Amino acid sequence: MLKKGILYLFFTISTLTWAQGTIDSVQSKSLVVKKPERKPRNPVKASLLSTIIPGAGQIYNRKWWKAPIVWGGFATAIVMHDFYFDKHIFYHQILIYKDQDEDEAVISAYADKNGSRFTNITGADISKFTQSRVQALNDDAEKRKQQVYLMTTLFYILQIVDASVDAHFSNFDVSDDLSLQIKPTIIQNQTAFSAGINFKFSLR
Repeated sequence: MLKKGILYLFFTISTLTWAQGTIDSVQSKSLVVKKPERKPRNPVKASLLSTIIPGAGQIYNRKWWKAPIVWGGFATAIVMHDFYFDKHIFYHQILIYKDQDEDEAVISAYADKNGSRFTNITGADISKFTQSRVQALNDDAEKRKQQVYLMTTLFYILQIVDASVDAHFSNFDVSDDLSLQIKPTIIQNQTAFSAGINFKFSLR
């Protein structure tokens, strides 16, 4: 029994010595994954680009997916502006006809020709509108047009601010050499040893 115990102890020590030597060898060849180097963006330049050409600052910051959103926002604003601009002209002209006591047949013909984009009401019915009702429709179209101007201005400013903020965040990298090291290791507790993997981040 004594001989078996000595042999078992010798075998255990030899195994652990070999394992530790193997781990030391692998540790020296640990896998290092380095973060790709990114050049910081200039907030002033990003803001100027977005001021001159909306969406250009987002492209400069390499946020490519934001540029189509900016362009889509301005395209929507243009479409909405054209709609309410033409609608305002439409009701403004009818208001002029009402002020001039124009014949209902003239108003009806004009409304049938130009009003299909703005209303489903027939020209004959529109020609019978009171002047106060036409005035209210005219004022509403003007109000909507002004709201489009306001929202477009705010959107324009917002995309400039967005480009500047993204550029500022690009300068927040702590280090250009952020590395991940993956190493095998031995975990020891009170009764046994077990193999494991050690993940280590390092900033240099």
